[in-house]
Amino acid sequence: GYAAADRHFSQARMNPELLLVESDHDLRNSADFLVIDKIAKAIFRVPGVGRVQAITRPQGTPIEHTSIPFQISMQGTTQKMNEKYQQDMMANMLKQADDMQTTIVSMEKMSSITVQMAATTHSMVQKMKTMSMDIAELRDNIANFDDFFRPLRNYFYWEPHCFNIPGCWAIRSIFDTLDGIDVMTDGIQDLIPDMERLDALMPQMVALMPQMIATMKNMQRYMLTMYQTQKGIQDQMSAMQDNSSAMGEAFDAAQNDDSFYLPPETFENEDFKRGMKNFLSPDGHAVR
Repeated sequence: GYAAADRHFSQARMNPELLLVESDHDLRNSADFLVIDKIAKAIFRVPGVGRVQAITRPQGTPIEHTSIPFQISMQGTTQKMNEKYQQDMMANMLKQADDMQTTIVSMEKMSSITVQMAATTHSMVQKMKTMSMDIAELRDNIANFDDFFRPLRNYFYWEPHCFNIPGCWAIRSIFDTLDGIDVMTDGIQDLIPDMERLDALMPQMVALMPQMIATMKNMQRYMLTMYQTQKGIQDQMSAMQDNSSAMGEAFDAAQNDDSFYLPPETFENEDFKRGMKNFLSPDGHAVR
């Protein structure tokens, strides 16, 4: 068995030498692991030493993904994962700008319609005033007619059986209609102040619409500017992340140990804790 092993493995692999390094404090931290790796690299450079295994290089080569360039490149991983989400958000921002353009067009049409409504309202008020004067004159003429025929009217209202006499009830209904002219005249005259108020408010609404349209156009311009700015920054960061990832992969593939570093969260990893049991003492004060 030993002869077979000798044919496949060197004597150094079958019977390795151990070096124990002791300290007065716990070595299980990022700073002391830098020192441990520095010791391992110094031993590896000793003539005649072909392989050095330590907690920083369990297989004799640096642990994967432990170079500083690789870890720097990994910092942008979350950003890379969110890149599609950010691109979708940017696309939604552009859609929102398009919706704002649709709103601007609608508001411009509304402004044009409001101008026409203001002109129509003003014309209605003028015509209603004229109509009120005409109806008032008609009421006065009807009042003169009613005064002349009042004795006859009193008879139709006095007759207790007028309802049963068609001619009597028809003439009485005419006099009731004449009384309604007076009620209609009062109603129109009461309506005129409200119409005048509406005529005064419509120009104010017409004046507000251009300001609202201008504000909406400014908001659209700001949004498009923000879209262009953020889109440019996003494209730059995406390109930087691609270059950073390529750098990290190159250092990792080359197994370069010039920039070894283990972040603090590594020491909380259960697999790494099991590995430390093979190289460090239980209290962490010694390492082989």
